[in-house]
Order: sequence, then C-alpha cells, then structure tokens
Amino acid sequence: MSVLFRVNRFCGVFRAVAGLENSYWRNKFNMVEGMSTDGSAADKSEVAKMENLPREINFVDRINCTTGKHEWVEVPHDYDYHTEISRSAYADMLHDHDRNMRYFEALRYEIGRLKSLGQPAHVLDIGTGTGLLSMMAVVAGATSVVACDAFTPMLECAKKVIARNGFEKQIKLIPKRSTELVVGVDLPHRCNLLVTEVFDTELIGEGAISTFNHAHAELLTDPCVVIPRTSIVYAQVMDSPEVVKWNSLPERLQLSSLDIKFPSNVRECSGVPSVQDLQLDAIQKHEFKPLSPPIPIFEFDFEVAKRIPMKRNASAVFRSEADGNANTVFLWWDLDMDSSGENILSCQPEYVKSGPKAWFDKCLPQDAAWRDHWMHSVYYIPRNLSLKCRDEITCYSAHDEYSFWFDVVKTGDAMIQFPSQHPVCECRVHIGLSRYQIYLMNDNARYEALLHAYRNKVGSGTVCLCISDCSLLPIVLSNLGAKVVYVLDDNQDTCKSFNLANGVHNVKFVDTKFLNNEGVGDIKIDLVTGDPYFQSAVYPWNNLRFWYEYKSVRADAFAPNVKLAPFGAVIRGIGVNFVHLWKIKAPVAIAAGQFNLTDFDELIKNSSAISDSPVDAQPLWEYEGTATSGITDFISFDFSKEPEKVSSTGEMALSGSETNGVAIWIDWRVTESEVLSTGPKSPPALGEKLTWERFCKQGVYFVTPRTNKLDYTVSFNNVTGDVDFNFI
Repeated sequence: MSVLFRVNRFCGVFRAVAGLENSYWRNKFNMVEGMSTDGSAADKSEVAKMENLPREINFVDRINCTTGKHEWVEVPHDYDYHTEISRSAYADMLHDHDRNMRYFEALRYEIGRLKSLGQPAHVLDIGTGTGLLSMMAVVAGATSVVACDAFTPMLECAKKVIARNGFEKQIKLIPKRSTELVVGVDLPHRCNLLVTEVFDTELIGEGAISTFNHAHAELLTDPCVVIPRTSIVYAQVMDSPEVVKWNSLPERLQLSSLDIKFPSNVRECSGVPSVQDLQLDAIQKHEFKPLSPPIPIFEFDFEVAKRIPMKRNASAVFRSEADGNANTVFLWWDLDMDSSGENILSCQPEYVKSGPKAWFDKCLPQDAAWRDHWMHSVYYIPRNLSLKCRDEITCYSAHDEYSFWFDVVKTGDAMIQFPSQHPVCECRVHIGLSRYQIYLMNDNARYEALLHAYRNKVGSGTVCLCISDCSLLPIVLSNLGAKVVYVLDDNQDTCKSFNLANGVHNVKFVDTKFLNNEGVGDIKIDLVTGDPYFQSAVYPWNNLRFWYEYKSVRADAFAPNVKLAPFGAVIRGIGVNFVHLWKIKAPVAIAAGQFNLTDFDELIKNSSAISDSPVDAQPLWEYEGTATSGITDFISFDFSKEPEKVSSTGEMALSGSETNGVAIWIDWRVTESEVLSTGPKSPPALGEKLTWERFCKQGVYFVTPRTNKLDYTVSFNNVTGDVDFNFI
C-alpha cells in the first residue's frame, strides 16, 4: 500500500492519510510542529525548507525497483486522481471496430424492432464510460436514454463528449453505480432496454452476474431487451508443454553435465488459482495440441429476468482427439448481441477457424478480431492426465461470481471430489514466485549458457556471492565445485527447498548487514554472480539492482582479484512496426465512424503525462511486430565501477514509414562470449517479424509513425537508478 503524505503550508504540518508509520517522516512531522525528536527546538533551516514547499505536495512510499531502497517520491498533489484516469485508458477497446459496430448494429436492430411493435425504447446504459453506447442508442432512435457511471472523472468526460456530439438533451447522466439507482428518483420508470459492456477476459470478472441480476430485479421491465442477449463460454482441453511452463516445474531440468531436481510437492501442486490472460494467437501452432473440441461449458442468459446463478458446476464428456498430456484449458467466449441470431461478437482465437470442420458446429468460421481488452484465458489442470487418442474424458467446470476453474479425468475413473472453491497453491512456491520466474526456471537454454559461462570460473576453493531472486544458480555453482555460495535473496524458503532437493549444503543465505558487519571472516569472495532477476523489476533494466546490491557490500569482503559475472550490461533498442499494440496508446478521435471522442483523448493524454512513464512494460512476444531499424545501443554499464550518471544522444535510422514504437531491453554480459538477453530471441532483420524472450516484459516507447530517423536521448540517474528515454 502506498502511504500518502500531504504538506500544507498554511497549517504547516504533515498529514498522513494512512498514518505516520515511518520514523523518518515522524521526525519530519515533529520538526514542522517546532519540536525535534529529542525534544529540543527544531532545526530552523529544516522548518524554513518545509514552509517554502508548494501549497500541497504528495509523497508516495515505494521500494525503488532498481536500487531496492525504501524511498519517498514527491508527486503532484493530484497524482492519484490522474493515475486513476490514466489507468482507465481503454483506448484499445474503443479502437475495437468490430465490438463498436456490433453494439451499434444490435441497438439499431432492437430499437427498430420495439418501434415496429408500437413500443417505446427506454434505454439504460450501465457503466457508460465515454457515453459511446448511449450516443449510439440516440442515433438508433431511442425514446429516452439514461446512463450511469460511478467513476466521476470519466462521467465528466462523457458530459463533454456527449455535448460535443450534440446529444446533451437526449441523454441523462447519473453519477452512481447501477446498484445505487432508484426508480422514481434517478429513473422516472423502469427501462425496457439495457445496453452495457461489463465484461473482462473471463467474462464475469468485473461482476457482470451481480450487475445483470440487480438490473432485472430493480431497474428493468419484464420482459425487456438486453444487449448483449446471451453469452456462451467455450473451453478446450490442451496439451501445451510451452504454456504450462508458466505454472509448472518439471521433475528435473536436464543440462549437459547437471540435472537440477525440483521438489515433488512443487511439481504436484496445482499452482495459484488466478487465470492467466494471454494472446493465444501468439502461441505457435506446434506449441499446443488440442485434445478436445471447443466445448460450450456455460451459457449466460442476460435477457431473462430469472437470476443468473452465482455458482454452477458442469461437466462434458468427449473423446480425446490425440495422444497427449492434458495440462491446460484454453477459454474464450462469444456474445449473441441481439435477437436476430446473426450478430455474434466472438473472442475465439485465430487457430479455431483452421480446425476440423466438426468444430464449426460450435464455433464460428470467421476471422478473429484483435483485442487486448478481452484476451484469452488459460487455466491449469490440477494434475497432468496422460491420454491416448479416443480415450473417453470428462471435463469438469465450475464458476463463482467472478471466475472459473477446471479439472479433467478419464470417464469411469474415481473422481476426486471436484472442489467447490478454487484449487489453491499448497507448496507456496507459486505464491512466492511470479509466472515469469517459473517460466524462467523452465528455460533449459538459459541455464545451459550459465553453466558454460561459469565452468571455467569456479573451482574447489571458489567462494561465490549470488545476487538474484530465487535463482537456480547457487545449485549450478555448488555442483561446479564452489567451496561456499553466499546468497543475497529475500525468498529463502523456496531456495532452501530447491537446494535440499539437490543435496546442496554449502549455500548460505546472508544479507548486506551480515556481510558489512559480521562479514565472512577471513574468507574472501572470489566471484560475484547473478541471473540477474528480481521480483520487484517492472522493466528489464530494473534488474540493475544486481549492481547496486553488489556495491552495497563493503570492499574488504572481496578478494583483490574478485571476478564479476555478469560484469556489465547494455540497454538496447530497435524500431518496430507493431501490427496492433500501438492501439493501446493511440488517440481514438472518431469511433464507429461518426462519434467524436477527442475529449476522451485529451483527458487521457493530460493525465498520462502526469502519472505515467513514457515507456510501457509489455510482454512483446504476445504482440506481432516487424523490425524497422537495426539495434541501437543506448547506454553501457561496467559493474566493476561505481554507478555514475550518464546519458547518450543519437539517432536511429529507420526503414520505411511505419515505425510506431521503439522496443527496449537490456543484455547482460556474463563473459566476453556469453550474453543473457531480455530482448529478441534471434538476430533481428529489417522488415522481418521479431520474436522475443518470454520470461520477462520489455519496454515500449510509442511514437508517431516516422519516415527516416528518430532522435533519442537516454539518461541514467545513478542515485535513483532511473533510466529516462526521450524520442523525437
């Protein structure tokens, strides 16, 4: 939780929204009141400094992702306000032309149908956002339109958008949640047409069930029209050794001269219950094998006044379509938008349309629209199930108010009681590690490279220091013959269980306080190592924390000829033409061919400039893009030296006129010949599709499409560890 302090120059004191828990700021509070912590008069210069602060300043409490230090960051007084607005930037949803037009088509169809029956069309728009659906309803001929939204900044934006488009007299805006609306107070009467978009990747994760149930009970007539009318949720049982790497660890990681074993309780654990949202179209077809057809597991009828159940179980029997291990379930959903039966909004992945013809009895042989606001869901089966082609299988499914879970068994086998609640992680590894780090531990090639890099650096007398979060590297170093491996790591319990499973007993967990105070005695550290990977990292260069942690240890703890591996790093970038990713930051301007949303664009632009970094962190392997330049090295680091402030300027030569982003990553120089990259998996070629490492996110700086070149300035602040990028 961030603790927000406000400094008001008129009352002259710090106000703590969440309490004065931090001793430093308790001291500051006392000084401003005129009393220091020891009871003597406060230092006048400090008080004067505080009195000269702006009228109101906020300080956000954070752990610095790069230095690992606790710090307070000064931000504008309205920082939280602008953060909330910028986080609501659903521009990629408004760029979803297929979604927009299907809603528009449904409104035209249903309002026209009501009028043909001599009935009015009193429309309620729940969660109106920009007011787009309400404006569509007016254009479609609605008798009246009432729209609600509880997010005040967006409702104010909707007022401007609606006025700019000339609909302010036809649309009534109410600043409330739909569950707070009262007929006779907020609404003159019940409405007979509901239009809403309260769906997420899991369909029900934003509380759609409660929203529809309350609307039918309190706000809508019976019968009524609801857009969308129904939804079908599809599940498909898969064998995907690649996807399962984000959730499961193998029995062993087999390297050329070493097998790293994983504890049985970790291998047998079902993992965390939360869904993993992925762009399934980015998974290569050879990386998964369908074991079932797409199975319609649940149908949600939003139009019938009968309450949608909060919890349901279901089962489906099928015959396996291939030999394989059932380990994952892919999920997506369709919306039947209106009563024509022909207006279907589908989130199905692209691979479905190229599947067997039998699949099309249940799915649509149509092109899949790209969406980032609705992705695809991946669930992990609690126990891998080995199957033969034509085995009869039962897929068990369940949902609560917000999410789904699954299990798969051979029909006829004794079924372990299907859980009424989500399965949970019992090994605690899945709780302590991110999905990216679990994927990293499955990366045979990376650890093979580390094994090769350290083979000539570690001997029977080598004393090592490993700086990384929950790395397998100490096991590698121990097996290479290291005398002792000291480890700076906050996640000791997980690492200890891994060490125990591999019979490693010469690994000692320490902290910088121990190294700087008690020290390691007469033993000197010969080799400083790291993956490096830290849980706190947002961008790949935040893992420069390796450098800061190393330099925080006193010099006499190291041997005179101490070696570093990695000994340096370089931040690199490349121009990219993203096929779709640019939409998440691009202004919408005109939606559905006629509605002006420039007020929304301006709101998001202004708030993002205040609260957001100009560089986004994105898993680029999920987003198709081609190289429009060669690789540019922005800043290099030498870890043998103290961090120093440095900047570089230059230009990136671009090919063509379609560069809409710069992808940024860091490469770690482990040895002169071994480099660990967080960027492209293979050397990029101009105009060719880029492939990216999957164990981390990369940085993206979005730019207006350019023709010939892009000028850049990249700066590194050695005090904060921040790296600033500017491209013009």
